[in-house]
Amino acid sequence: MGEELSQLAKKKNMTVYALTNEIIEAGLEVINEGVELDFLKDLWKTYRILKDFDAILLPSEFMDSLLSRLYEKDREFLLSSFYRLGREVGRYLKILADTPEQLFELGHKLLRFYPLKTVNIKNIGPSVYEVNAFGVGGTIESTQCVFELARGIFEEFRLKIIDSEVSKGLIRLKIQHEPNKA
Repeated sequence: MGEELSQLAKKKNMTVYALTNEIIEAGLEVINEGVELDFLKDLWKTYRILKDFDAILLPSEFMDSLLSRLYEKDREFLLSSFYRLGREVGRYLKILADTPEQLFELGHKLLRFYPLKTVNIKNIGPSVYEVNAFGVGGTIESTQCVFELARGIFEEFRLKIIDSEVSKGLIRLKIQHEPNKA
């Protein structure tokens, strides 16, 4: 770690002492605000992913109204767009997670920063999982979009939806992992 600190100080044209003090000061400020260090690490990981996707954040109520309007005009286009986005996101997440369990762990960390109320994932049998998500959209249309996004992500991890229930703000799924057939 000392070598990393020295290289970073050199890169920033600072002394190791000045850089260390800056890091400690920033860390103390965050901790004094009540932020846990694990939360800060998860926030950083989320930021990196959003930056990689060149994502923008918009208020959920605004997005709900846009999605509802587009859903009325071209439902198939909207849902297939969310599905394709899910596949793209899934391919990216495969860089960070190899297994469904790693995907779920990563998901729990990342979902803390989205306007979801509750997401529970539990293993209910050999390679079968139950996913319950509440607060995934303020309208049935936006919830259906989130479902298609999730479906695309899951398919990249060879997770097949075997049962689903989608209603305003609620998604309940049973998914099964289908390993590679060699």
